[in-house]
Amino acid sequence: MNYLSKKIFILGAIILFQNNVSGQTIKLINEAEYNNTYTGFLNQENNLNQPIVMNTSLGLVKHSYDILKGNFNFNVKLSNQVSFIQDQFPVRNYTSNKISLLPIELYYNLNLKNWRFAIGRKLVRFGVGYVASPTDIIAQRLPYDNPTDRLYQIAGNELLQISYTGNSWSYDAYLLPETYQNTLGYFKKSSIAMRLYKNIKSVDANLVTRISTDGHYQLGLNATYTIGQKIELHGDIMYQDKSEVLYPDTTNHVFVTDSKSALRALVGINWSPKAKWNVVLEYFYLSEGYNTSQWSSFNSIVNSAISLENSSSAFLQEQGRYQINTLGANAQFPMLKNYIFFRVTKSSVIKKIDAEWISFIGLDKISSLQRFAVTYKINSFSQMYSHYQFIIKSNDSDFYIINYTDKFRLGIVFNFSIKKKDKSIHENTI
Repeated sequence: MNYLSKKIFILGAIILFQNNVSGQTIKLINEAEYNNTYTGFLNQENNLNQPIVMNTSLGLVKHSYDILKGNFNFNVKLSNQVSFIQDQFPVRNYTSNKISLLPIELYYNLNLKNWRFAIGRKLVRFGVGYVASPTDIIAQRLPYDNPTDRLYQIAGNELLQISYTGNSWSYDAYLLPETYQNTLGYFKKSSIAMRLYKNIKSVDANLVTRISTDGHYQLGLNATYTIGQKIELHGDIMYQDKSEVLYPDTTNHVFVTDSKSALRALVGINWSPKAKWNVVLEYFYLSEGYNTSQWSSFNSIVNSAISLENSSSAFLQEQGRYQINTLGANAQFPMLKNYIFFRVTKSSVIKKIDAEWISFIGLDKISSLQRFAVTYKINSFSQMYSHYQFIIKSNDSDFYIINYTDKFRLGIVFNFSIKKKDKSIHENTI
């Protein structure tokens, strides 16, 4: 029995073992996606192997067991992803099929009066923004084009949690050992994270920090302020001791780190002007983003690599292709400093149909990502959705490192919950 088979066997055994189950949710999703792959600049000849057609099928199982005066929480995804990769030379086209089992959460939780203890893998978020919250210093950052993580691609972190809750305040401490999941972001060593929460009338505020054993740290503050029933103002700010961005060195055509500190900030509004409408507007700032000179240097390196690839020498072509592949693999969007996120939703546009418009805009070099979504509620436990997503970009903006021009998605979701008493299937909010 191979490693994946063993994990599937364990998953099946847990699902079948229903004693002491305090809650269970099962979600099934199938999503097909077509990408109009962009093959210019950093993805010459589709060297980054971006799929043209991709189909993802997944099953998500969430369990909560009452055990040892606490509860054991289990959130696991089993998925199958089939992708068709197209090259400018048809002989190099191929199809990939990837089956994976991802334990998103797997932890034991114990509540003793005002105290809470947890150990295992848990998904913890501190941020208050809809997208790119700077104070999310434990969990992985949400993708800019998928702020809801609709396919459950982000797993929790291995941790030990100790929390205390008072009348209008709470304190949390998290011990994060040096594991693969805990070192995917800024921190590469064991660390400790802390959060102090305080409610003052209509304001909820959080002071957060994370410090690693090698001396690196992040310190952040976020708050939300509610005005009546329709408006919520929110903000995030986070300071870290060192930038994690790679900056271009045109002399040696390489990228180097900078020892300077970094500041990220977000301010936004969540507004419901009338029933069934919701508007989110957020501005965020990245101090470590490229300035005008650095962005010009980056473009010089890109153009030099493209010139090499288009030369008549096979040796220079290979060297240029290698440089482009390296740039494409390491360039991380967003790369500049100032951005706006805008989202409008309208439920029941036509009976069971909801609509959404998302816009992610770069202000330094005006370009944007746009996504239009329609969701049809089939019944109480299933729905279909479609997305059309496209890029409006100039060759002088960081949006050109996004390796597609537009994409279309069509998906279906089934969502069930099982009650403890009769174990019958009922609707669960999606």
